[in-house]
Amino acid sequence: MGNYHGGAHKAGEDEFQLILAAGLIRGFALIPPEEMYEKAVPCFESLLEIKESRDVASKVSSLIDGTAASVQKTAEAIVDRLLFNSTNNPLLSLGLPGYAGKAEAAQRWRRLIVLYHPDKYPGQKEYEERAKRINEAYREIQTLCGNNSRPWPGGVNGRLPPAINTLHYSRYLRRMPAFILALAILMAVLSVLFFVRTMQDDRGSENKGEVKTMVYPISDGLPAPPALLAAGGERREGNG
Repeated sequence: MGNYHGGAHKAGEDEFQLILAAGLIRGFALIPPEEMYEKAVPCFESLLEIKESRDVASKVSSLIDGTAASVQKTAEAIVDRLLFNSTNNPLLSLGLPGYAGKAEAAQRWRRLIVLYHPDKYPGQKEYEERAKRINEAYREIQTLCGNNSRPWPGGVNGRLPPAINTLHYSRYLRRMPAFILALAILMAVLSVLFFVRTMQDDRGSENKGEVKTMVYPISDGLPAPPALLAAGGERREGNG
């Protein structure tokens, strides 16, 4: 029973990854490189299956109204974009997430080198370049890991590999200037409101502290009432 549920879960996950891959293939021309990197890694294995199997490619083509040949060609282009990524990130070159380590790298390296081995494509120089980059990326990951099983977190001597760090945080760094500007404007507005409120409070306090001199007409010869004198009234002589 447990194996059944486990197999069903795996099948559902594979189906979901295939749908993700179909979406990438359909929007390949419109998706920026960095966004492509993030979206392609979770379904990288499905992209390899599409390239490898015409049946899988046909299944995807039915989802996006394309031909199996065009689906395979685009899947290979996406894999190439990761393999020769602009950040030279070795994990990304092998379609691996940032937390992957030696074991995952070795497994993916074997998968890719079998699929892209130049002996299978005699005379096609592009496959020699792909195989070369696959081997380079694998060696770089081994170096990053050192004596550890994973380069993330930790990297070399406890530091994050710069390329990996850039990949995961560059999209947030791009938004920092706008965020800082918005924060500065908000602080300026709050400062002005606080200053205005403080000035209003000070004026109110001054008005309350003023003692107004009140003049009351008082008949000749009669003293001013004590209550009025206490309130600041002045005695003014009047006629009648």
